[in-house]
Amino acid sequence: MRKLATTLTVTALLMSFTACRQAQEKEFSHLVVRMDFTDNVMLDGTVSAIRSTQVMPFEELVEWGSVIKTLTEDGVWVKQGDTVCVLENKDLEEMQDLLTGYIANGRLSYESGLSRLETQYATLEAQLRINEIQSNLSSLDSIQLAYYTPTQRRIAELNLRKARIEEAKLKREIATTKLVNETEVMKLKIQLRQYESLQERYDGLVQRLVVTSPATGLFLRKRNPDTGYLYEDGDVVRGAVGEIPSTDTMQVKMEVPEQVFKRLAVGQPVAYTFSGMPGVRGYGRIVGKSPVGRDRRNTSLTYFDVVASVDSCIRQPQPGMSANCLVTVRTLPDTLAVPIVSVFDQDSCKVVYVKQGNGYVQQEVTTGWQSSQSVVIVKGVAPGMQLSLIRPKDHQIKAKRFLSKNNEE
Repeated sequence: MRKLATTLTVTALLMSFTACRQAQEKEFSHLVVRMDFTDNVMLDGTVSAIRSTQVMPFEELVEWGSVIKTLTEDGVWVKQGDTVCVLENKDLEEMQDLLTGYIANGRLSYESGLSRLETQYATLEAQLRINEIQSNLSSLDSIQLAYYTPTQRRIAELNLRKARIEEAKLKREIATTKLVNETEVMKLKIQLRQYESLQERYDGLVQRLVVTSPATGLFLRKRNPDTGYLYEDGDVVRGAVGEIPSTDTMQVKMEVPEQVFKRLAVGQPVAYTFSGMPGVRGYGRIVGKSPVGRDRRNTSLTYFDVVASVDSCIRQPQPGMSANCLVTVRTLPDTLAVPIVSVFDQDSCKVVYVKQGNGYVQQEVTTGWQSSQSVVIVKGVAPGMQLSLIRPKDHQIKAKRFLSKNNEE
């Protein structure tokens, strides 16, 4: 009885081992059949409007390198005239302070110039008045010339002539002083006006640090070209900080690394699913590719922009929604396609391992188009073959077959 029980146990173990081995071999093998080959690429995208109103800070503030102090959250509904962004600019504030000092000094210089001119006028006019009085007195003395001695008469005539010369000199000096001082005061006035005009200009720029919405709608933040991420507080403004999209027609924008970008082409179909609308699918095609890429900060990768249309969808996706984009790069109907893991490199050749009895035959193949999961076999295999998905051990390989010109599928 014990021998019989032992025999039955061993037989059961052998049968179990054989079944497990067959199941394992089946699990790690692939049956070759004719099928449609499809090369798909899954990409992340963002829904955006084809037409939108840009929220653009004043161009000069962008050139000055203004920094975002506060920015309305992405996806917030705003009304026309609402404040959506507040900027700050240290250089502008310093320029304002500097101009305030210049204007204060300019006004003091202008007022001082006027006072100086008035003082000089008053002094010269007083001297002219004194000279006139002296001249009048000399004129009165000339009545007595008839009673003067010749010497006294000569002195009186000389004093009268001197008074007239002094009067003419004072009048010329007053005219010259007036012209010079008025020119100087005019210069001060022009300079003061220039400073005041600059102050008005910079005051206007300060007012424009507050950016308002140009339209009513959903506010979406733009991406910072320096970082590739949405603008946030503290970023330096490089252009429009946001947009108000029009919701009549939509598109999907994708940022694609260079290696994937080379495989994409205008016209390729795209299927969408949207994170904000579970169960909703959309369809469209690639309509545009950017000719120039851009480098991401802190990475060595170059990214390109790809735009796809949304031609059909049960519900219209909203701007800013995340989209999963399945791009069909290529489709070949009714062909021999096998898992890419079943094709191995062997001495600069491509080979597969065909199941034959309890071993494998190494078969050279010619491959065609391939995707991340499967590859088209042009020569070397036929429908019904069982291919190994793992490389067999050397003792399991019974034979090696190579392609010839006549060895075609």
